[in-house]
Amino acid sequence: MSIAQKLYENGFITYMRTDSTHLSDEAISGSRKVIKSLYGDEFLPENPNSTQQK
Repeated sequence: MSIAQKLYENGFITYMRTDSTHLSDEAISGSRKVIKSLYGDEFLPENPNSTQQK
């Protein structure tokens, strides 16, 4: 969180604190592609993890 705070203070990102647990399908898909390319299938579950509560 301290790194994100510094990025915010220097104008590199918007305000980073949120209570939302929603991720768009595009964000999930993109994240899965990056994980697969960097770490392989070993670290990528067959289906994305999903929760309905915080």
